Amino acid sequence: MRRMTPVPGPELLLAGPAQVLQLVATSIRTSLRGRRRTFVLGGHEVTAELDDLTVTSGLGLAVGQFDGVHVELKDLDWKGRRVSTLRLSGHNVHLRPGLTPTLVASPVTFDAVIAVADLATWVPDIVGRRIEVDIDADGVARVQLRDRPRLGSVEIDVRVEGRFLVLDPTTLVAGTRRFGGLRRLPPFRLPLMAPHGVHVTEVGVEPGGLRVGGHVTEWSEPLAVTEVQRFVRLLSPELDPVILPRGR
Repeated sequence: MRRMTPVPGPELLLAGPAQVLQLVATSIRTSLRGRRRTFVLGGHEVTAELDDLTVTSGLGLAVGQFDGVHVELKDLDWKGRRVSTLRLSGHNVHLRPGLTPTLVASPVTFDAVIAVADLATWVPDIVGRRIEVDIDADGVARVQLRDRPRLGSVEIDVRVEGRFLVLDPTTLVAGTRRFGGLRRLPPFRLPLMAPHGVHVTEVGVEPGGLRVGGHVTEWSEPLAVTEVQRFVRLLSPELDPVILPRGR
């Protein structure tokens, strides 16, 4: 017998769009926190474990204004590209009035960590087959040719330049020998394989992985109250995939 998660009763039918959004966020958090699920929104699929979901509000709730929406995901997979942890924060979150209200966040900022083992999923296949990237316990990044490991490796700094991830060579490492002065060499540029509309503004190397930050200038999605109500009533810990409600 399927175990249903307790959800609001009559108040769900009486609530306005803003209150309904809070109810659905609470229901998702209660039912799915700590569970790995495939989430579907507008035909786009992301598989991840939900770590947390919070919607904060104040006096502006009556007019559809929220203080913020925060989502934390772990072990994320999007079209074969993997992320260890992802934190999303929606700012200036509000409901735009209309026949079907529209949920708007402007901007949405994100902070992600990609484990070194998953870096290859974010570069073109032709590059991933030729070059291996490693980040050691001290947070030092190195690249080497997969088919020529005896040639040694090159320590690099990383930065973002427009739509490219730029690798700046700093030191050549061959066995126990180190050769500096490589900053005169041209940097290596990799196209950023980010979703449309996502702006990556900063990257940083940390032990065992790469931290990436950026934003979406504005995100909006129609929010049909009847669809949200139906979604909440069908929600259970066993639900998979989780098709998130949207306007028609």
